Amino acid sequence: MAFVHIPIHAADSFQHNGRSKTANPGINEESVGNQGDICDHTGNNCKYGGADIPFMKALVETENLLAVFSGHDHGVDWCMKWAKDLPGNSPSNGNGLNICFNRHSGYGGYTDWTRGARQIVVKEDMLDAKVVDTWIRMENGKISGQVSLNSTFGTDQYPVVDRSKTS
Repeated sequence: MAFVHIPIHAADSFQHNGRSKTANPGINEESVGNQGDICDHTGNNCKYGGADIPFMKALVETENLLAVFSGHDHGVDWCMKWAKDLPGNSPSNGNGLNICFNRHSGYGGYTDWTRGARQIVVKEDMLDAKVVDTWIRMENGKISGQVSLNSTFGTDQYPVVDRSKTS
């Protein structure tokens, strides 16, 4: 598993070109701010410049890497399987790599989303099958974005949770 602060561009492409509320449950209340952006002096006008392409290639080529977990975006806590071509990416296909967001986890920062932290369960007998169970446990005790990162993740369907109960 890999843990990074700022997500790769593939997550931004997926958010706008493939995320499903039932296959990728969790909050999706802000645009993904990804690596590789080039911004003007104000920091507001950003365009993807591809600086994270070597990092994405390294992730795809890392043997037995089950998932990449990132923070950065407080209003996002879903997971995705990077298994299909996504516009604007190189490599465009992530060979089934799982990518997950945390959400707003600490005090301070921006917005008032309920704080939560990603729980990751890995058991020795699950590693052979390359299965990781994960969810967000929120400060109020509720759960968001619960999925099983397994061979069928990305096609599995999960119930849509009422956002008012999770944020």
